[in-house]
Amino acid sequence: MIKRTVLISTLFLSAFLLFLVQPMAAKVLLPRFGGTSAVWAACLLFFQFFLLVGYVYADRLGHWFDTQQKGWLHIAVLLLSLVLLPVALDGYGKAGWTADPALQVLLMLTLSIGLPYLLLASTGPLLQSFFAEAHLGVNVYRLYAISNIASLLALVSYPFTVERWLPVQRQLQIWSCAYGVFAILSVATVWLYATQSSRWSPASSSSEQGAKHDLPKTSDYWVWIGFAALGTALLVAVTLNITLNIASIPLFWILPLAVYLFSFVVTFDSDRWYSHRLVMVPMVFFPALILLTQRATTSEISLPVSVTINTVGLFVCCWFLHGELSIRKPASRYLTRFYMAVSLGGALGGLFGSLIAPVTMTGFHELEVLTLTVAATAFWVLRKHLGKRLDAYLISTALLLSVVLCAALGVAKWGRNDASTRASMRNFYGVLSVIDAQESNGRLTRRLFNGAIEHGSQVLEPVTDAQSPGDYYGSTSGIGMAIESLPSSPRRVGVIGLGAGVLAAYGRGGDHFTFYEINPQSIQVAQTLFSYLEKTKSKVDVVEGDARLVLTQGKANPDQAKLQLLAVDAFSGDAIPMHLLTLEAFQVYRSQLVENGILAVHISNKYLNLRPVLLGAANALGWEGFHVHSPGDGDRQRGSDWVIMVKDPAPYRNSPWMSNGHRLSAGRLPHGPIVWTDGNNNLLDALAGQ
Repeated sequence: MIKRTVLISTLFLSAFLLFLVQPMAAKVLLPRFGGTSAVWAACLLFFQFFLLVGYVYADRLGHWFDTQQKGWLHIAVLLLSLVLLPVALDGYGKAGWTADPALQVLLMLTLSIGLPYLLLASTGPLLQSFFAEAHLGVNVYRLYAISNIASLLALVSYPFTVERWLPVQRQLQIWSCAYGVFAILSVATVWLYATQSSRWSPASSSSEQGAKHDLPKTSDYWVWIGFAALGTALLVAVTLNITLNIASIPLFWILPLAVYLFSFVVTFDSDRWYSHRLVMVPMVFFPALILLTQRATTSEISLPVSVTINTVGLFVCCWFLHGELSIRKPASRYLTRFYMAVSLGGALGGLFGSLIAPVTMTGFHELEVLTLTVAATAFWVLRKHLGKRLDAYLISTALLLSVVLCAALGVAKWGRNDASTRASMRNFYGVLSVIDAQESNGRLTRRLFNGAIEHGSQVLEPVTDAQSPGDYYGSTSGIGMAIESLPSSPRRVGVIGLGAGVLAAYGRGGDHFTFYEINPQSIQVAQTLFSYLEKTKSKVDVVEGDARLVLTQGKANPDQAKLQLLAVDAFSGDAIPMHLLTLEAFQVYRSQLVENGILAVHISNKYLNLRPVLLGAANALGWEGFHVHSPGDGDRQRGSDWVIMVKDPAPYRNSPWMSNGHRLSAGRLPHGPIVWTDGNNNLLDALAGQ
């Protein structure tokens, strides 16, 4: 009884730590790469790959060594891993190794948590193999469900407790201490179970003698790999679908990953939680519903409904895929090979979503490919178990129609790249598209989209309107009024986030505008497909790199001349990356401004209320903040929200942005000011305040 308790405790703690470190590590790295959702996709690839390495390690130990030998070797490696504690990740560290950001993420994670993560990953299959040898005839796969419950608990606890109340460096310290406890428990477990050194033999369990699945065939391995790869690739795609147009934050990473893990729990805990008859009807609807959320606009479908459909749809698809894995699992003597094949499939799925799709596809198309593949797989597998009754024929027809609908939705989206699409490209930082459209007023307008979010436009015809700023940047917007309120002498303006380069239209002779942009494709688009940068009368510099890093390292203004105005207009999806809204970031901005210069922050947003964050930063800096809302003009100028921050508002008392704006104060906000720091920030505060 004691041995079993110690083993289950070790298994539970290992799985808990394995998944607790995932959002923790990604949160630390997120600022280093501009807050893009692809950081999480690259992290998922690392986690899947090292899960595979851990499973291979567990399998080879059992293959090459007897129980006592593999026990002593594992103890030695566990003790070696303690040398790496406490783990450290520097989100603002130098890249150095490679220019590819995805590879940078993989290398940073490997050097910091590679070995501890490998050992945590290997614990499940290794201890389950010990358990199977000591407790013959017991369903060892229930331990797999227990470990997934621990993983699920870790994921759910992170955004609501750990991230909310603990600075990130303290999180890493506590995790390192917990890993030390895990190492001690692991040594104790291995010590207790290694004393039973009996080896497997064909006659060791009468229940497994002559079992038809006792020796897996090559085809079995391919099926395991295929189902697992589809599940992980779909996880990455659905996560990107949620975060691409909202925000890349732990909460939206964890929701899909949590339902992905929960599908393992229900399918591997007991046979009664999955059957072909249970999964048939949900599989008719949800693959197509996921694709429909891509086509719907925000006026047609709300954020909660979209997120719900995506997460429930992911669960249904993974319930089917992982249920088929559970049905096909081998005898317990081959469990490490089974887990190794499943983890290999997971790594391949992560590789497709994180590295292959961004390189081979010009747009975000993998979701259509994967949902169609899952729907077709479901039709192929489930139709064999329907029988010949009338209702069986109806369900079979419905499954086939679901495949056809998924294909039609995919073709319809791909078909959007018609003559009106001038460019479509994709890289680590997002999906860009440039579309020409004839407006109802007769204007021909070119628009820049990042995902589904517009990031600027320009009138092509009539040409007299080509250099007139519109969208969120028109003359009645907060930023338009702020720029015009600057002294008439040559102006120095910095803009974080290039977009189409619309703000360059405000440049006059003698002015100097500097844009900071992390995405090289955005720079290419602004310089070749829009003419704001080319035709402005001011001097323009475009600095590639994360603005905060560039400003911190002193590369922004080589002549050390300070800015009269700095505009923060960088967006990841529909939200400013969180590392650009922390107190440390605002201190960097202040250092770049002249005495009593203007800081303008663009907070137009469908889902988040960022005013409490801006008020918290203004209070901490001793500044005043003014919220300027522009309703738009129903023509070129869209409704926008900007916060204008200055140290002393007195010199600007006659400025339009002061007369049209409202002073930020706690009385105007539902929850008062919020101060975000690099170590402690949580977007749930902004979601709750919307």
